Amino acid sequence: YGVETKTLREINQQAFSVKDDRVRGVTKGTGNTSKTVDDVVKDGSHFLDEFKLKPNVKYETNGYLYQTDELGRIERASGELTLEMGERNSKHQLAAGGEDRVKAPSTQGDHGGHLIGTQFNGSPLIDNIVAMNGNVNVSAYKKLESAWAKALRDKREVIVDIRPVYEGNSVRPVSFNIKYRIDGEKFKASLKNVYGGK
Repeated sequence: YGVETKTLREINQQAFSVKDDRVRGVTKGTGNTSKTVDDVVKDGSHFLDEFKLKPNVKYETNGYLYQTDELGRIERASGELTLEMGERNSKHQLAAGGEDRVKAPSTQGDHGGHLIGTQFNGSPLIDNIVAMNGNVNVSAYKKLESAWAKALRDKREVIVDIRPVYEGNSVRPVSFNIKYRIDGEKFKASLKNVYGGK
């Protein structure tokens, strides 16, 4: 049929050949440059312990590609989405952000937010979860996820590139820069990690 097969890496490189500092490896906040990582870990060895990731590692989990910075924070999550219900792990969701997590009632504080949502078979572990303002998680971010899910139900191709942005040594993102394509059409969104997302 002339169908061309591509690896996850090739899909991501084709879809997101953006030339900004974060793609080249400069993380905001610490001023340090992430080590360029070519080998993709697929065996789960990207964890330092149950709730911490290794620094400067590129890993694949549940079919999605991730990369950590020099502090072991997720700096990128990307891939072609699929509609497949994944699992949840409340222990990992509650651990997201550690000491930097904003603790407050309901949507005023942080949730353990999935970068790749559960409805897309995103990992239920800390390798896909960050401290995300509860309101952002159930409102602005959820609206994006709903648009992606609708496109997938309409048999359209959805490719995402999600980049948490950090300040200093905090493991809690201050914002999320999101680029995505639906059947090749480019979109982008930037959400601050505060109530309302603006």
